[in-house]
Amino acid sequence: MQLATVPENDQDRLKALYRYNILDTEEEQEFDDLAYMASYICQTPIAVITMVDENRQWFKSKIGLDVAETPRDIGFCSHVIHQKDLFIVPDTMEDERFHDNPIVLGAPHVRFYAGSPLITPDGHVIGSLCTIDNKPRELTSEQMTALRSLSRQVISQMELRAHMKNLRQANQQLLDNQDLLKEANRHKTYFLSNMSHEIRTPLNAILGFSQLLLFDATKYNLPHHVKTLLGNIEKSSKHLLGVISGVLEISKIEANQIEVSYSEINLNGLVDSVYQMYLIKAKDVNINFSYSYEGKLPKVFTSDKTKLSQILINLVGNAIKFTPDGGKVTLDVNVENNHIVFHVTDTGVGIEKSNQRLIFEPFEQVEFSNSRSYEGTGLGLSITKSLVEFLDGRIQVQSQLNEGATFSVSIPFIESTTAFWKDNAQIDDINFSNSQKKVLIVEDNPQNQIMMSSFFERIDLNFKLAENGNQAIEYARSYKPDLILMDIHLPGINGIEATKKISNSPECAHIPIVALTADAGIEQGNKASDAGFKDYLTKPLKFRVLTKTLQKYLG
Repeated sequence: MQLATVPENDQDRLKALYRYNILDTEEEQEFDDLAYMASYICQTPIAVITMVDENRQWFKSKIGLDVAETPRDIGFCSHVIHQKDLFIVPDTMEDERFHDNPIVLGAPHVRFYAGSPLITPDGHVIGSLCTIDNKPRELTSEQMTALRSLSRQVISQMELRAHMKNLRQANQQLLDNQDLLKEANRHKTYFLSNMSHEIRTPLNAILGFSQLLLFDATKYNLPHHVKTLLGNIEKSSKHLLGVISGVLEISKIEANQIEVSYSEINLNGLVDSVYQMYLIKAKDVNINFSYSYEGKLPKVFTSDKTKLSQILINLVGNAIKFTPDGGKVTLDVNVENNHIVFHVTDTGVGIEKSNQRLIFEPFEQVEFSNSRSYEGTGLGLSITKSLVEFLDGRIQVQSQLNEGATFSVSIPFIESTTAFWKDNAQIDDINFSNSQKKVLIVEDNPQNQIMMSSFFERIDLNFKLAENGNQAIEYARSYKPDLILMDIHLPGINGIEATKKISNSPECAHIPIVALTADAGIEQGNKASDAGFKDYLTKPLKFRVLTKTLQKYLG
């Protein structure tokens, strides 16, 4: 018996085989079908798909054979791995290499053998597709062609199998990463919610007190420097609130938790409110700020007022911030193809073309060569771009360094013919002195209790304070309020649980309850709605919003 030699490249060949991870795997129908076709076409009782490893030839698929492997040194396939084409032995008893081979003299009594090499894409022969008979025979040219073709199909099936396995692993990795991402987002949401509450709660008191003191300073004509100091407190509080709100806004945008709320908008009122907001600031830094209209603009149209206001506020604020003293900022409005287009143009520092995409990324700020620093989080334009896209709009920038910039926002709109109502209510315009209505305020923070009490005393509205959830339930029954303002974060029974108990009480079920919380996330708003709250206000409270809420529920 003549043993097959070991190929010089056997180590590389073995590495190619092991990469398929096919050895000692279960039977697979796809390979069995190919072996059956080889047996049928060649008219042999035995057909085998064989992999030749270091010590054995292992059978991935076998027709007419009841063993799973044989030693490599006596196997016919060990000769095939030296070939690039068919290896055929018409009669083993007439071939001195095999006439005394144990598998010729004994089971399975191989008399005829034809093996087609399994050649990998990189040229390594890792095994064979072979047909075996227990009597001498020849293959026709058509049978040989078919055997070659089937061996190529075996390799194709192995490649497909390997790719599918890699694909499944990659898919599982994606699923695992998705789970990790969801968990990370859950932790982020929890952290931001807590951060929002812990910072907004004291900030609510600071901002509220500064507003009340500014009101008193004007009312009693206190010295200018007192008003300035109070104004600085209010300004700093609002800046901190803006930073918090920006981080939370980005978080909601990333989680796709932004909701679009369409309403009627007075275009003149919208633009003028932004203009009035920045007019004094522009004058303080000697910037000429103006606005203009061009074309046939709608007086009233439908869009999301809050988001559109935020877009314009961000763009105008940026323009003023990056424009030096003596410069110019304009807000121009026109209509193009059923879109309202807002152009905010400045004569500021400008932006290099290479940085014009970067500025819309979160936490990114362009560095300038001049020595002037610009405070901010680098979130404004990123939020603006996302809000524009939520409104199905587009934002573009045209700019050159040291030659200013123009930001253009195009928003689709629906013109409205409905009369537009605008609330100009201020604290000193509101008075409930003739009202018999009563409000229960549930608030555990002492500073916020004082601030809320001061506000309700100013508008002459009857109220009662509760410090926790149990008190709220008790006062809801005994005080019989017409409205309850309920803080969600309370010691003991929280605001959500207290609201459920009040709403489930027959004697109190009719009382509208409005949630007050420092958690600005939409998830918290959904929880509040599910708990039975009629409305949801976010701290720091804006007296204008609170007043409108009181008017809504108390008349």
